[in-house]
Amino acid sequence: MTEAGLFGPFAPLAGEYTVFQDESGVTGSDRWLILGFLFVPTHMVDSLVPILDQTKTACGCQHEVHFTALPKRCGEGYGSRGRAAFRWMREYKTTWHKRVGFTALAIDTHELDPKAFPTRFYMQNRFCVTAIKTGIAWHIGPEKLEELELKIVYDRHDLPARSKTGYDDNYATYVGPRLEAEVSAARLSGKKGYPDLKVGTVAAEDSADSLPLQLTDLLLGAVSQAVTHGSAQVVKSALGLAATHWCMDVSQSPWLQQLGMHRRLNLLAFPDEKGEMYDLANVVQEASGDSDLFQS
Repeated sequence: MTEAGLFGPFAPLAGEYTVFQDESGVTGSDRWLILGFLFVPTHMVDSLVPILDQTKTACGCQHEVHFTALPKRCGEGYGSRGRAAFRWMREYKTTWHKRVGFTALAIDTHELDPKAFPTRFYMQNRFCVTAIKTGIAWHIGPEKLEELELKIVYDRHDLPARSKTGYDDNYATYVGPRLEAEVSAARLSGKKGYPDLKVGTVAAEDSADSLPLQLTDLLLGAVSQAVTHGSAQVVKSALGLAATHWCMDVSQSPWLQQLGMHRRLNLLAFPDEKGEMYDLANVVQEASGDSDLFQS
């Protein structure tokens, strides 16, 4: 909204972001449901895509970078997906994080009331709102925007059909209005870091056709590995170790952090003994190994 100033009308400080969302641990047998969100200034999406593509090409990778599809090992002459994954992690750590924030929320489903959510994806959708809201305050809040337009892109390959659950996934119709309402309530209560929010499009995309979704999947997979230690494969274990080191570093006070990723990573778990979110570093533990796996 344009307001009148002393020397004529002026426009409020406004910004646009695109949030790419993916999830891990979507089956009922998984203890940890982990949600990942990549926060990208919308004007930078078109420049991020060719950078990701060039990096994949340099690694000889012509396939989708998907954490579950990564090879057991990575070396010269094979494992192009693994090489691309390592390179993406290295580039995110050294450069991309400066403009592209990442939020992950790990939900311990064993600590939730099973009657509260009729399906797993209703649980996902509710906590997506919570995670995006915290990401707005953490990643975008320091910009002190007065208005924010958000586009949400999500990958929903793993959702069960209505014929199996009796329910329709309401992500596209639920997340936007609910998020706007919660951010508005936070603003009215005096909480800082929340601009006037408008959620624009909420759309599903195939991750095979979306490099930002593939980067989201990679970062999410690394965090999931750090939490669950779900794979003993060398490549996945190394990525999980890197995420562990990142998590431990950003859990410290800003002046003690070594990686320069303060406000760029937002790694949380839920619930603690008081039913609140808490630092994911309390779940993952510092592992032995090279603390700078992706330096070269």
